[in-house]
Amino acid sequence: MGKKLSKGAKIALAGAAGAGLFYFAAGAGFYEAFLTSKAVHKKNKPHLPPEAEKERCRALEKYENASEWYAAQDDNDLELISLRGETIRARYIPAEVNRHKYLICIHGYTSSPYRMAGPAYEFYKRGFNVLMPYLGGHGLSDRKTVSMGYHDRLDIVDWINYLVTFDEDAEIVLYGVSMGAATTLMTTGEDLPDNVKCAISDCGFTTAWEEFMVQCKNVVHLPPFPFLYALRRYAIIRDGFDPRKCSPLDCVQRSKTPTLFIHGDKDEFVPFWMLDVLYDNAVCEKERLVVEGAVHANSDEVNPELYWKTVFSFVDKYLTPAMAEESVA
Repeated sequence: MGKKLSKGAKIALAGAAGAGLFYFAAGAGFYEAFLTSKAVHKKNKPHLPPEAEKERCRALEKYENASEWYAAQDDNDLELISLRGETIRARYIPAEVNRHKYLICIHGYTSSPYRMAGPAYEFYKRGFNVLMPYLGGHGLSDRKTVSMGYHDRLDIVDWINYLVTFDEDAEIVLYGVSMGAATTLMTTGEDLPDNVKCAISDCGFTTAWEEFMVQCKNVVHLPPFPFLYALRRYAIIRDGFDPRKCSPLDCVQRSKTPTLFIHGDKDEFVPFWMLDVLYDNAVCEKERLVVEGAVHANSDEVNPELYWKTVFSFVDKYLTPAMAEESVA
């Protein structure tokens, strides 16, 4: 017979089991609170500061006619079976005249294609067909979890290949805000066809892990350990999502896609310092725009003239001349 455990050993084992259960419960709780479709679609989001709510709403009123333009479109939601075997969806708005210019417009955390109608309309007025994917855990997405762009980057690659299949002359621009910007940058780290001409990243983060660290300190007001570490472990088990590997920073170090990096110098939600880290490490052709006085995701609101002049000057450099000159504005 084996030796009986001492009372002290039993207490130690019980304590370890209790600690393990607490660790798992903490990870599950954080995950359900932040990284599920239920959390995203809650009407009240106390974990988001006011500037993040601006990103969510996109302040459509500043874009004259944008919401009316979006609402007037036929319900044209595309469905595609991704290479990951999931049904992915996107709103597609064709240009008034058949052209080969395409914008893939990528929304942020808690946002939607509708909330990106303003930026999308700016491209539409210049003759772009507009594709607006629903990211995981948002809107019409079948996924019930949020991966901060990690899984979504592969879905964007599938959408790119979908467009190229139907239009081999397609010239594609990627544009994203906040989590959508991170998704954009991670997409450029993949093997993309030459049809992808350039990318615009507006206030993207370096890694999901570093962004979560910021939120632990500034929004949730809890120590990263054990809560954030427990979240990471649970996310890996639940969704195959590792916040440390959700890394636009790694992706820009192998990207070949010309990229414009935009950030407001008063952004504290995705801290302004992340711009320098991303830009300095990017090996692609690159430019950057710092908008003075802008907080998170409102650079286009603070200085719309500078913002859109810079965006389209950048885009036009990488489109073929005939494409760059076209406009239906």
